[in-house]
Amino acid sequence: MEVTPFTPWQLLERMSMQAKVKKELPLCKYILLVDEKIDKEIMDNVKWSRKQGLIDAFLFTSVPESYLTAVVDSL
Repeated sequence: MEVTPFTPWQLLERMSMQAKVKKELPLCKYILLVDEKIDKEIMDNVKWSRKQGLIDAFLFTSVPESYLTAVVDSL
């Protein structure tokens, strides 16, 4: 899911949704998509979420689509 500075795509909203999904589907992988050039604070918070094990991965939206697909397939 994409994370932006705007509702309804803010990190807190995404993490709230993630908690609900994990409750119903505990094996579901959770990946956040981030434009690393927009907001350093958002990027830092997304990286922190990964380090804490709250999400399975994060990807930059500036990479090629083939890379995004390959990462998702690898999970």
